[in-house]
Amino acid sequence: MAIRNRAISGVGLIISPSSVQISNVRLNNPCWAGVRFSLVGTEVENTPSNSFSVSRGNWLDKGSAAEVWIGRTINSGPGFNIDDPGAGRHQLSTTRTFNQQQSPVGVRTTNVTFDFWDAASGGNLLASVTYDVIAENTL
Repeated sequence: MAIRNRAISGVGLIISPSSVQISNVRLNNPCWAGVRFSLVGTEVENTPSNSFSVSRGNWLDKGSAAEVWIGRTINSGPGFNIDDPGAGRHQLSTTRTFNQQQSPVGVRTTNVTFDFWDAASGGNLLASVTYDVIAENTL
């Protein structure tokens, strides 16, 4: 069930990223799970076969992505082992991808909080959402 964060407005900005579990299962093959925040304001979920094609709607409702920075905090689990821009804030003037893969058979679960800011440092926290990202390679 998708739970939309309430829209929070900053200076000319309105954002509403989703917050929901991403749980992918793939039979006896490497399995991917992740999320991508694009510079055009869309949010896309990865598929088990590594194709970012599941739309989650728009994270940016008004304003420019170049006015928003994203930071991530790994709350539990191993973190993203395929794509991860790393700690700190990253401007969303370019697409940011957070992706993980589970291979061999097993489950990789990362609980992560994404914070959206209106500045590279300091500034206003526009939204904060938490995800469970689960990739399971099963027999």
